[in-house]
Amino acid sequence: MISVLMVDPFVYEASLDGSGVGAGTVITVDLSHEVYVALTSRQFTQEWLIIQAIQYLLERGDDLGDRIDLGVFLEDASFVTEIDRRLNRR
Repeated sequence: MISVLMVDPFVYEASLDGSGVGAGTVITVDLSHEVYVALTSRQFTQEWLIIQAIQYLLERGDDLGDRIDLGVFLEDASFVTEIDRRLNRR
């Protein structure tokens, strides 16, 4: 399970709970308003977008480290396509 909490404007902390990949990890996530709108068209919360993004990145084996900026993934067509699919916008 992934829990997300806003800690500053455009900065979130995602906690990976349970026993899966990355369990016990806290990842700081930067999410600008522009990236949020580009990925969701404001149809979903920032928190839900972050949960879906982290789940996908972990599933495909990305090393997230302790901080990520979701904006860097906008140029990754497979990421954008999968987020659209997960948000049922495809």
